[in-house]
Amino acid sequence: MDVPQRDHGQHDRAAVGAGTSKAVAPQPGDDITCTITNTPLPADLAIVKAATPQVNAGETVTYLLVVTNDGRGDSSGYTVTDQIPAGLTNVSSSTPGCAVSGSPLTCTGGLLPAGQSSQITVTATADGTVELMRNTATVRGIQPDPAPANNTSNAAVTVVTVPMVAASVAGVLGLFGGGWALRRRLRRPVS
Repeated sequence: MDVPQRDHGQHDRAAVGAGTSKAVAPQPGDDITCTITNTPLPADLAIVKAATPQVNAGETVTYLLVVTNDGRGDSSGYTVTDQIPAGLTNVSSSTPGCAVSGSPLTCTGGLLPAGQSSQITVTATADGTVELMRNTATVRGIQPDPAPANNTSNAAVTVVTVPMVAASVAGVLGLFGGGWALRRRLRRPVS
């Protein structure tokens, strides 16, 4: 049976890398022990959050959270948390690993290679009780993060409360093509 031969020269060249080295002059009979420590390249997780900037009461608000590994090493996993603000109901996410329990949203993700991104989508209904909703999403990785300043991102949503219009006024609005025609009609000088 043929046994594959290892190219010792190629293997030795591949093992050479950054680190500390010490020249030794072994003598016959000396025992030499070498310790090699591999330090993984750092992962730098960042998050960017965007949202529907303005909705009417009763409409759907959509949040998009993008987690990116800006580091030189792979991230073995991460957790995203986002405190859902008051004024939203029916909060849900179809993104695997995400769950909403009460007001916090929690998402867990696995391996995220260097330079890659992962998206999280969250939807909710604006109930009209809060006019301006702000909230912040945070990402935390399993590995230490060398740049924690980019681990949070916030977004704001303005909810426009549409006033109720009486049926007679709504008929005039429809007949004259909307609010502009009504305002123009009311501004005519009285003769």
